[in-house]
Amino acid sequence: MISKTWQGTDALKLKTFPPGKFIWKFRILFERLMWKIFEPLIDQHFVVHPNLSKYLTDFGIPAEKISVKADLPDCFYCVTPCEKKPHEGLNIAYYWPGGRGNLKFRRWVYGKDIIDQIIPMFPRIRFIELNG
Repeated sequence: MISKTWQGTDALKLKTFPPGKFIWKFRILFERLMWKIFEPLIDQHFVVHPNLSKYLTDFGIPAEKISVKADLPDCFYCVTPCEKKPHEGLNIAYYWPGGRGNLKFRRWVYGKDIIDQIIPMFPRIRFIELNG
């Protein structure tokens, strides 16, 4: 049995092109072609949230081959906004390998755009950037 676990941007790349240089479009098209070739060999696909399965089904993977590995009720994949929960003294560390390279693409891959949108929503939480 062969299984594939899909994370956020892994599944998203099946339907959406990242921002940045034009060369990335060719890389993404190559990845899509590769998954079209290998998909018949994969028995089961796992996603980390139910909303990610839509990217896989839109790509042509049968819904009966997709299972949810972890259903996280309060996350940025949800369609409706999550309830704000204030916490005193709570720190959240996140990894963002800033620096050289195509920053638009790296922001997209590592979810920095999403983090930047979340930070103002939680003023009592201290977000700590771990720059690799």
